[in-house]
Amino acid sequence: MQQAANPCDASAQPVSSMDESQTSLGSKSKVKPDKNQRAALQSLAGADVYQLLLQQVFERASLDGVLVESFYLQQQIHWEIEKCSSPCLSSPKTMRTMRNLHKLLSRMSLRQMIQFIRHSPVCDQCFLDDVHTQMASFRAGTSDVSGVRLAKSVWL
Repeated sequence: MQQAANPCDASAQPVSSMDESQTSLGSKSKVKPDKNQRAALQSLAGADVYQLLLQQVFERASLDGVLVESFYLQQQIHWEIEKCSSPCLSSPKTMRTMRNLHKLLSRMSLRQMIQFIRHSPVCDQCFLDDVHTQMASFRAGTSDVSGVRLAKSVWL
């Protein structure tokens, strides 16, 4: 009997320009988050975790010259942020945590970053697999924005 392919299976990820071995920053060594960093990620609200992910997607796409190609993925992450309950104003401690986690994620490869974000109890695993697949498949100059749904609001 054949089993259906699992859409959340991350074992068959394509390798491309945004994968860890070929990022603009060169090959990144293994970055291992400590216990405090893992706990900090787990304590964040869903919107904050997705905001960190959005920053990384934007920055990595900019560095690799695939910003236009990543537009729809960025839009999808915005929709995930909107699904999360609106966070109240962040405390200085939360802002400091976000800044420190942003620095940590910036030093990680794409695969390490997605694996680390998986530790957050509020993130959808299938969505993270989709983010990884899309980021790994971006190639400069291959975007076709004619079929992309555009945002209804302006991003500022």
